Amino acid sequence: MSKGIDAVYEFSSPPPKYIIAEVKMNTKGFSWWKPKLNRKVTSSGGSQMQDVWIDFNLDLEFGFVKSREIQKLGYERVLIGVSENNPMIIQTLDKNAKVVKTNIQMI
Repeated sequence: MSKGIDAVYEFSSPPPKYIIAEVKMNTKGFSWWKPKLNRKVTSSGGSQMQDVWIDFNLDLEFGFVKSREIQKLGYERVLIGVSENNPMIIQTLDKNAKVVKTNIQMI
């Protein structure tokens, strides 16, 4: 995808069946950096990683049928921060794209 959702991962042993990811890069290399979502409301009617934004972008990328399947089977949304010199940051988001307790463990 060039714009919109950065990645959709499907799991064989849910829940969740899918992970929808937004990835942000620490291009400056600051050790204190944290990933942040764009809060601007887009043509979808919502901002990054909100329900309406995800639904809109799933429809664009996968079409109506697959998009509804992903929504029906369930997904977890995550914000991933990537940096060349710092550890990866993974944050679980709620339906309003607010950071909540992370359920994902790095192995």
